[in-house]
Amino acid sequence: MGRGKQAGDAKSILFKRLYGVKPETFEKMKSILQKEYDKLHREGG
Repeated sequence: MGRGKQAGDAKSILFKRLYGVKPETFEKMKSILQKEYDKLHREGG
């Protein structure tokens, strides 16, 4: 295993410890929420 892979794994593990989900899951959740936010604020407010 190369250093780059270890560093990536360490970042992923730290992210999960901080936020409780994997970075990939977080990005999916963020995109869903962004779509709903955009719908609600399409006309302003």
